[in-house]
Order: sequence, then C-alpha cells, then structure tokens
Amino acid sequence: MEIYEEICKRIWQAYKLYCGTAFVSRSGFELVGLTKATDDAESKAEKFVRRGESSLEHQAKVAWLCSVFSSNFPGFFGKRQFNESRIISSDWILMTTGLSHDIGEVVLGDIPDDGNPLHDTKDAKENEVFQKMLQGYDDDERVALLAAFTEFQDKSTHAGKALFTLDKLDAVLTLILMEMYGRFGSIASKPAPTDSDIHFWHETGTPSATDCWCAHMKSLIRDFPDAIVWPVDALLTVAIRDARGKNFSWWGRDIPNWQPK
Repeated sequence: MEIYEEICKRIWQAYKLYCGTAFVSRSGFELVGLTKATDDAESKAEKFVRRGESSLEHQAKVAWLCSVFSSNFPGFFGKRQFNESRIISSDWILMTTGLSHDIGEVVLGDIPDDGNPLHDTKDAKENEVFQKMLQGYDDDERVALLAAFTEFQDKSTHAGKALFTLDKLDAVLTLILMEMYGRFGSIASKPAPTDSDIHFWHETGTPSATDCWCAHMKSLIRDFPDAIVWPVDALLTVAIRDARGKNFSWWGRDIPNWQPK
C-alpha cells in the first residue's frame, strides 16, 4: 500500500497542476471578451462554477489519466490488442480514445440516465458520431479506435473497463479539487436529483457530491479486476486526505503489497 500511496501522491500533485489550471481561460483570451485569469484559488473556483467545464477539458484530462496510469501501473489496462493487421501503439489508441470518448455528447448533448427514454439509444447514437470522427484516420487506425471505443461503451474487456473507470474517476477528482478551492458540491442543490442521487445520498448519509460520487463509482467498478481497483483506491484515498486534512480510506480495505515497475 505504501508504494501505491507514494505513486498516487505524485499523480495527485501532477493532476492538481495539470487540471487545476484548466479551469481558467488562457492568457490572451480576455481580448475576445473572456475574463482574465488570476492566480487566486477562489477566483478559479468561482469562474469554473460559473461557466462549467467543457467536454474537451474533461476529455483531455481522461487522456492524461490514461497516459499517467499506463506509465505507473503497467497492469491497469491489461493486455491490449485492438488490431492484428498492423502494429499500432496500444497506448496511442487508449489516449486517443480517451481524448475523443465524449465526442458523441459534444454533438448530441449529454443524456443522463434519469428516466429519459432517449437514454436507451444513447450508446448507438454516440457510436455513430464517433465513427464519423474516425474519417480523419486511415483504415487500420479506424478499426482499432472503434474497437477501443466499443469496448469502453460495453465495458466488455479489461482495457474497456479501465478506460470507463478513468472517465468516472476524473469526475470525482474534479469534485475533490473543487473542495480544495472551497466549493462543495451537494446533491441537495440539484433541481431534480435522480433516483441514483437519492440512493447514494441515503447510503452515505450526506448530500456531499464528492461522497455520493465516490459511493456510486465504487458500485460501478466493484467487480472490476484488482489491477484497476487498487490504483484507483489509492489515488482517491490520497486525494481526499489531502483535500479534507484527515485520515480517509476510499474502499476501506487493505491493498496487497503489489509491486509496480
């Protein structure tokens, strides 16, 4: 567990640097009417809450997580083979898929699983949009990227489950980062909490968005391979301890002394 924690402390510090600064507009954009960036943490939080996070920012963070998890945890994505007709870097496929995985939401809009009848066709429609984006690649790369995206949607392989996990993990890490800026998300403040929101509110005993999302994520990946769960467990534990300044264990169990490279 100590080895996991040391690695995850480094990842968390890098995440705060890489992702925390994404919440403000880049220098120069004030010339076209956007608010000028400041170094004040509260101003960053206020600005992010006001305008929200773009899909591109989220996708860039997921791609970054793919890169850093692949670097530090060689078993996280399992044995990756998306295409047999040509040697294509599996890491490139995963990072490219991570960078593009929400292109369907960009085009179609997000369709949350809250009873909306359109949600039943969500995956198929987003798959169609993803395939249109693939026209920018050659034939072999299109096949490999579509396979990776479909595995992500279906959670049908180890790599697909790993990418799905990082997609959810980024949302939780963002909430934790916002806590460090002094902004606390609450399920109770949502105009129409979903059944899932209410379930995890009751389960955790708090409307804290961070705690409810942590519980929800735990339920989603509970049966995933240990090589996926253990690093995520360690990173969330490190991040929440840092944000709240007190002892915390996300999963609440001992992690075997697995030796990363």
